[in-house]
Amino acid sequence: GLAAAAAAGIAVLAAATAILHGGSPPSRAGAGRGLVVLALGASPLLIMLLRAQLDPAVNQGAPATWQALADQVARRQYEVQGLWPRQAPAWIQLANVFQYADWQFALGVAPESTASVPRMLVSLAFVALGVAGARAHRRRDAAGFRAQLVLLLSGSLGVAAYLNLKAGPSIGWGILPDAMPHEARERDYFFVLAFWAWGLWAGMGAVALAEARLGRRRARAAAATGLAIAALPALLNWRAMDRRREPDASAASLLASAMLESAPPDGVLIVWGDNDSYPLWEAQRARGVRQDVVVVTSPLLAARWYRDELRRRWAIDPGPPAPEGTMVAHAIRSAGRSAGSENFLPRPVAIAVTVPAEVRARVGGQWKLCGLAWIGASARCSFRLADSIGRFLQDHPAGRFTDNTVRGMLEPLRCPVLAARAAPDSAARDSLAGACNAR
Repeated sequence: GLAAAAAAGIAVLAAATAILHGGSPPSRAGAGRGLVVLALGASPLLIMLLRAQLDPAVNQGAPATWQALADQVARRQYEVQGLWPRQAPAWIQLANVFQYADWQFALGVAPESTASVPRMLVSLAFVALGVAGARAHRRRDAAGFRAQLVLLLSGSLGVAAYLNLKAGPSIGWGILPDAMPHEARERDYFFVLAFWAWGLWAGMGAVALAEARLGRRRARAAAATGLAIAALPALLNWRAMDRRREPDASAASLLASAMLESAPPDGVLIVWGDNDSYPLWEAQRARGVRQDVVVVTSPLLAARWYRDELRRRWAIDPGPPAPEGTMVAHAIRSAGRSAGSENFLPRPVAIAVTVPAEVRARVGGQWKLCGLAWIGASARCSFRLADSIGRFLQDHPAGRFTDNTVRGMLEPLRCPVLAARAAPDSAARDSLAGACNAR
């Protein structure tokens, strides 16, 4: 959706730029090239439509019709924020853009969310390279320069203005009011087109400076030198964002396996958001872990397509649109083992520790902790991964993270470890109450 929208916006803005600079509207050949770009940008949408026809087990948005596809591209299942009022001060939103740009070029120098002098110096060097590359690009290809400028401005200032994001999770603390909401995660991926545009100019600038230093006659050496300079961000960031190291490498899969193993046989597991839903889907569909468990993502119950999917596949009815806890309660009461069967047998239900405690309170009933989930007070707990989780956490303590995703996954893994020693240890009981009752 982003690619198609960006391609369409770039085509319109490029035409407007040409007219404003005294040029003529695009020729037929130019229009044909623009249509090709639009078709390439729209191709992911066609894949979504074709994939939905096969009714995959994970079918977000269920875009099996053109109308459903249009609804998904328009993000109608969400409360899309308008351009005004701003969800954060404009200067904070722009500061987020520059913060994310700093990460792209020099995160490996200091792999943490806050800025540092060494990392800022490297980022400023790439700002200078980008300026040099833009000037060289304008001299050699004015039309290409204007098109890339449109891409840069649209992908940075345009995206910041249009999306109207809240302050990022790692910015504004101590400056903004404590009650002001922040985004659930860092949103640097929204600005990828701007990073690409500036990266292209930084590469051009590196080659241009190398040519100026080595001379045109040594073009190959200049090009190789420029390429090496332009590749520095990839080398700097390679280790900082390497998910092959622990605990990053195993946190998601261990969390998913532990949550699924916490659920009773043939049970329904209520989970909270992306950080538990996606690992669970991967575990079930790619690794075949506990496919008897029906995973219900609580925040998705507000979406009509998701409620329809639960009714059709599992005979789980969350009821009409209502507060989240109310729909979870409806889903639990309606949970059945055999969709469409006359022998309607209730499924046992578990609620992941990542689900806010107020949702569980709204559901009502008595619950006890079993691994990484709360189960009915009368249900039998057969969770057997506490020891292996304890060893993993001992061997790979949480360190400093640029993104809190891994830390957010390690936190609920502490629940079975805390539960094992909570009885004789009052400090462990206090930690258990906080870590395993999401707020």
